[in-house]
Amino acid sequence: MTLNVGAVSYLNARPLLGDLATDPRLCVVTMPPALVAGALLGGSVDVGLVPAVALLDDPSLTWLPGLAIAAEGPVASVFLHWRPDFFEKARRGEARLALDPHSRSSQALTRLLIEDKLGKDGVEGCRMEERNPDEALRGGDFDAILVIGDLALRMGRPAGWRTWDLAEEWTRVTGLPFVFAVWGLKRDLLAREPWLKERFRRALEVGRQSIRAEAEAWSEDHGCDPSQGRDYLERSIRYTLGPREEQGLELFLDRAAKIIQPGKNRCSI
Repeated sequence: MTLNVGAVSYLNARPLLGDLATDPRLCVVTMPPALVAGALLGGSVDVGLVPAVALLDDPSLTWLPGLAIAAEGPVASVFLHWRPDFFEKARRGEARLALDPHSRSSQALTRLLIEDKLGKDGVEGCRMEERNPDEALRGGDFDAILVIGDLALRMGRPAGWRTWDLAEEWTRVTGLPFVFAVWGLKRDLLAREPWLKERFRRALEVGRQSIRAEAEAWSEDHGCDPSQGRDYLERSIRYTLGPREEQGLELFLDRAAKIIQPGKNRCSI
């Protein structure tokens, strides 16, 4: 039986993919990040690189142990940019926040961190809407913008805006790493196919060997300094899910469960 693997094209996912595409037991399909969780829940993929918050959608889901996309401190690819009066407007119930639609985990994390700063009344004072970050920035109608992934790496920090690196802020508040994504799958599949744990771990070993080449190629394609991609993959991202990462993941899922609409994988905002 061939298993379908849902992957994403972001730079930070490439080391995890390694040589999976060469394995005849696996069929790797690349799709937009926002679609992988739905494909996993719908059964069109058997294993998917999903936002961590997707684990809340179905109690039968689990993750491959030991593997993740995580960060402790600055991650450099998940930013909340805000105008200087954003938090003041949120307290008055007048703020508008544009959410990048490509990561439910980052959306939930944004809400939690704003709640930590302002309380529930403050976060409820934000009108949160999914928008393309480029369009939201150009339009000028939003007081804060969530930007993730390769776009965040390329965009940097816009002039005149203040910025949270969300992983850095999570670590400051909790003292723990933040887990953005995991290899999600059904518990019964993992029980039937235990070889998946070792196979995906070996794929990461292979992927690590080409990190520098992947980073430099990405930097060249996007007109960035080659050191930017290298530093991002080698220093900012963690690919192992150890005890501290699991502790951070469990804390996030516990808190996120209180703001997610069951079955919709969206913040209740």
